[in-house]
Amino acid sequence: MAIIDLNEKEKTLVCDILGYLNFSSGSLDVQFLKAWNALYECFEERGREEIWRDALDSLHSEMERLTNAGGAFKDSRQSNLVLQDVEATLIEYRKFHEDTLYHQ
Repeated sequence: MAIIDLNEKEKTLVCDILGYLNFSSGSLDVQFLKAWNALYECFEERGREEIWRDALDSLHSEMERLTNAGGAFKDSRQSNLVLQDVEATLIEYRKFHEDTLYHQ
C-alpha cells in the first residue's frame, strides 16, 4: 500500500467517502458519488498513473488513522469490508478485461 500525502481537499473527500462507507445502510447518496469523482479528478490532476489504486490506498490509510484515533470511526468494520470488496472487484475486473484495458 502506497502512502500518498493528501492535501486538505483530498483529506476531506476521503473522510466523506469513508463516512458514507462506514455509516451508510446502502442507500444511494449523490454526494458520495461526487466525492469519488472529485477524488479521482484530484489524483488525475497530479498525474498519477493508477488512480484507482491510489484512491484505495488513500482510503485504507486514512481509515486506519481514523480508527486508531477512536471516536466515530472506532468501529470501522463495515468500511473495511466494503473497501476489500471494491479492491477485489477492481482487480478481477482489470484481469478479465486485460485485453481491452491494457492501455489504461
